[in-house]
Amino acid sequence: MSTLFKYLVCVLVQVSLSGVLFGQVSYRELLRETNEELKVERGLLLCNVYMRNDIDSILVLSRYFSELYRESNNNTFKFCAHKMNGSYLLRNGQLEASRNSSLLALNGIEKGGLENVFSEIFVEIGNSYFLSGEGRLAIESYLLSMNIGEQSQDVTSHYNGMLGLAKVYCSIGDTVLGLEFGDKFVYFAQRDHKYEALADAYAFLGMVYYDLGDTRKSTWNYKQSLFYSKRSGSMLHLAHGFNNRAILEYQSDQMDSSSFYFLKALALRKIVGNKKTVVESYFNLANFYIGNNDYGSANMYLDSSRILSRKYGFLQDEIDALEMIDSYNFEQKWKSRIKLLKDKLLNQNEVSSRIKELSSTLMKNSSNKRIYISPRNRGEYFPWIIMALILPIIVLFLMIIQKRLI
Repeated sequence: MSTLFKYLVCVLVQVSLSGVLFGQVSYRELLRETNEELKVERGLLLCNVYMRNDIDSILVLSRYFSELYRESNNNTFKFCAHKMNGSYLLRNGQLEASRNSSLLALNGIEKGGLENVFSEIFVEIGNSYFLSGEGRLAIESYLLSMNIGEQSQDVTSHYNGMLGLAKVYCSIGDTVLGLEFGDKFVYFAQRDHKYEALADAYAFLGMVYYDLGDTRKSTWNYKQSLFYSKRSGSMLHLAHGFNNRAILEYQSDQMDSSSFYFLKALALRKIVGNKKTVVESYFNLANFYIGNNDYGSANMYLDSSRILSRKYGFLQDEIDALEMIDSYNFEQKWKSRIKLLKDKLLNQNEVSSRIKELSSTLMKNSSNKRIYISPRNRGEYFPWIIMALILPIIVLFLMIIQKRLI
């Protein structure tokens, strides 16, 4: 290896380590911060980082803000603690407890100046209802998120709930309205360069088109999701990317590669700690092994998916696992349990025509303004901008030195 490349590798490793340590550095900065307003802002930003990379760290943040509230009696600290705890509980599979904590956050403080955070909380509440199979309440929560988001300077809050609405409407059989929401969400996310949102949206659209039998559109959307997953910088979305790569490999009959990426996605999702995605990985692996006539392995992963779904109240996931077991495993029959769950799901997903009309109207009238980023938020990215400008100069300098030495 030439001297130049040795230096270059050292520089790149240092940059990579800086990225890995970003969460810890930010947490130390949070502890040192004395301005209460800045402490809240940094805490909420750090919570968003942990949601994508390390679920257990959200609990640490929540407890820290609870302690701050006990010391200062500042209601904003209590609001942060409840909001963060709700986010942690949602991703840990404790859906009802998550909603309760989120509602405590909403009831504890005026939303003035925090409309974007209130919008996020209603998305979280909507997600908890959706995972529980309560479609009607999920839709109402997503609509509330978008209504509150319209008052925020951060235009992403205007459409945060739109992907949730797309998922609910597709799940209850209104695929046309669901795809309209999905497509419009993609339009906004592309406009505002929201890579994680795009990764999620394209993965969802890939799944919908696969279920509709449109393999061409499904493959295209999965490829788009994989592309944006790589650009997101999120461990959770990197795992989603591995999962999408596995699906694409499976569709191309590359079974060894498909298995490798499904298992890689599962391993990374376990590290992040998001229970819903772990359940999905188990189900995907079961599908893979059924496709390869390995029913022993399929049954093992389906049992894992079924048991975790029941434990955490993921109603639709439990139905999916039971129906698949029932379709090929003659030793286990779950018809009565499936009927019970489907009846419950049907009752929870009855959406009035008025709500559907409101959803359509809100989608058509949704804002098209450019995204606003406050100067303070821009400051969070300043070190990375400087690093991006300096790195090419360093490389050029090393190349000149090596040329002179030669």
